[in-house]
Amino acid sequence: MLAGGPPFPAETPVDAIGKTLHKEPEWNALPDSLPPRLRLLLERCLAKSLSGRLCDIGDARLELTDLSDAGDVPSTSVSPETVSSGSGWKMVSVLLFLTTLASLALLWFSPKEEVVARSEPRPVVNRAIAFDDDLRVMHFIAAPDGSRVYLTASKPAVNEGEVSTPKLDFHVYVRDRDDDVLRPIHQFMGVADVDFSPDAEEFFIRYAQGAYRGRIDSEIDPVEMPRVPRLVSPSVGGSLFPAKKGSVWFDEATIVSEGVDEENRPALIFIDARTGLEKKRLALDLGGDNFRRDGLIGRFDDGHLLMYLSRYGEDGFSVNIATVSLETGKVDVIVERSGDCQLVGDHLFFTRGDTLYMAQWDPVARTLLDAGRPVQEDLHVEYSNHAAFEITDDGALLYLPGGSQGGKRRLTMNDGSGPVPTGLPDGPYDNSLAVSSDGSRLSVTRLRKDGLWEVWAGTLEPARLRRLLYANDIDHFRPVMSADGERLAASRIQNSVQGGVQVSVVVVPFDGSEPERVVWDTEERGNVNIRCFNPDGTKLLGDVADPSRGGDVRKLIEIDVETGAATDLLSRLGGAYEGYWSPSEELVAFLTSEAGVPEIHVLDPGSGRTTLVSTRPVRHHRWVAGDDEAPMSLVYWDEDLAFWRTPVEIGLDGAIVLGQEESLPWVYDTGLLNMATMDARGRIYSISPGLEDADPGHLVVIENWVDSVTSESDSDQGG
Repeated sequence: MLAGGPPFPAETPVDAIGKTLHKEPEWNALPDSLPPRLRLLLERCLAKSLSGRLCDIGDARLELTDLSDAGDVPSTSVSPETVSSGSGWKMVSVLLFLTTLASLALLWFSPKEEVVARSEPRPVVNRAIAFDDDLRVMHFIAAPDGSRVYLTASKPAVNEGEVSTPKLDFHVYVRDRDDDVLRPIHQFMGVADVDFSPDAEEFFIRYAQGAYRGRIDSEIDPVEMPRVPRLVSPSVGGSLFPAKKGSVWFDEATIVSEGVDEENRPALIFIDARTGLEKKRLALDLGGDNFRRDGLIGRFDDGHLLMYLSRYGEDGFSVNIATVSLETGKVDVIVERSGDCQLVGDHLFFTRGDTLYMAQWDPVARTLLDAGRPVQEDLHVEYSNHAAFEITDDGALLYLPGGSQGGKRRLTMNDGSGPVPTGLPDGPYDNSLAVSSDGSRLSVTRLRKDGLWEVWAGTLEPARLRRLLYANDIDHFRPVMSADGERLAASRIQNSVQGGVQVSVVVVPFDGSEPERVVWDTEERGNVNIRCFNPDGTKLLGDVADPSRGGDVRKLIEIDVETGAATDLLSRLGGAYEGYWSPSEELVAFLTSEAGVPEIHVLDPGSGRTTLVSTRPVRHHRWVAGDDEAPMSLVYWDEDLAFWRTPVEIGLDGAIVLGQEESLPWVYDTGLLNMATMDARGRIYSISPGLEDADPGHLVVIENWVDSVTSESDSDQGG
């Protein structure tokens, strides 16, 4: 007929069936003039795959009717008379009948494509991992198989003796799935990078003192690993980067850390997990100078890591999640404005705010196929930033609960009898605040929704605040106010330059009548911590690194507000920092750590003499003005919120005279004095947690969670 023979010519029926199942017809035998739609119809009748084959002869009849109505008749070697009489279509119909028989043979003899009935998802089981009340969890990681959960957390240290250094103990904890005990496996000081081996049996930790690898279920101390040059120092992720790591244990043999290459460009450093020796160094291609890397997150797939990529631009600041190719170093953003991310099959899970989203992932194009939909809410997050989570291989979800925190912090004033609201509106206050000497004016750091810091300023009577220092690509924070409240100084971080940050100090009038003016450029002169104005507002007192002492030792300096000129004020072996001018501008109170703990001293700048005020470990201190009945005094407090006061006078011979130290029975809430200041009357102003804020006391574990949300997604798409 059309091809001059059957589609599967054979000498025996068995051969015909074999060719039908395993061979393709000789499609080249069909006439070139055969309409494409007709050829496609024949191919669908003889398709080997059940999913690509017509269901029955009725479908073929409908297609033939459409071809006839459209006038697509076959033009072959058949005579015109045959075609005009319709016998050509009869031959096509006979051919289709035969091909349908062949397709029936395919259906009968070919291996059946098993139709798997949709199974019901496993039941969701909720449970909790509880913490001690004084344990503050900084980071948590789940073993891939769900057998263990690891926490890095801090808790108050147990102080022994009458005088001790207020501090926190930092530990790595582990909790096995079938055990209620949260056991410490390693203690460290300060900030550390921590990750765990893929088999959940070992841990890697790196901090200022070195890098170590240890076994979790072993009494043997961790093994110190060789130091690798040009690594990025460990840093706290905080609320902006909740899942941040400096190192990722990528596979059994390799740990990947952040660093720089020989040209000081951002790079990944591959470290042998057994020996600790460097294997290779890979420069990163961030895609532009307005991007900045801000920490690793974890493994994404066999050839990529996840990392934070921040962007500063005219449209503001954003924290984005990107993949990093371990072959080329190419960095590609996959989710904008997110805090954590994990790939599970062909679903990508990511957080925005306190909500977890799920989207379809295209592994070929390496992009999202949709914007995602919310699948879990109420994850713990500070301010308007983003939450962290973990998903195990068996589909369990782990997260800290509590929803958004810190968005309604309160500004309070306390004269010693307890905190009283200032009347200023609650808001996302952060970092620090300052007041004028009489307490009538106040300035405070406030967090924007995109994560940038701004400085706001206002009055307490009437109670009002306005935005004073702000920009879309610059952080303004740590305000300082002159005694009369007429001037403000603040630190400014500009992050738009790749390879580091530029920090400067600016001064601006309280009423905003003049633009901010730079008085200190850190890029040229080093980082400075500004503490206060001098009483007449013409100079700033701060501390900078002391190169003559080395290490982290700092010295006191003064900066002229008009010219920016700096003058050294004091250099000591144990450092001199956190200095404050007395109301009379005759003395400077400062802290030094020469005795191993922060102790308060007083400096007479004229003579250069210093006097020890107290041997108590001091956390913060301020001057309180005197009057006709009492001299000025120093008020200071420690980690335990114990308050003390010592009167300070200058004798007739110019010597510093200290009065009797006395305890102050002031009432303060724990945790409110991390961000506090004091006016000249001794009233303390602080940022208190919002009424709805709380640290999560447990970790939520939802077993079989992925099955439940993906089955819902499949049902929605099917419907």
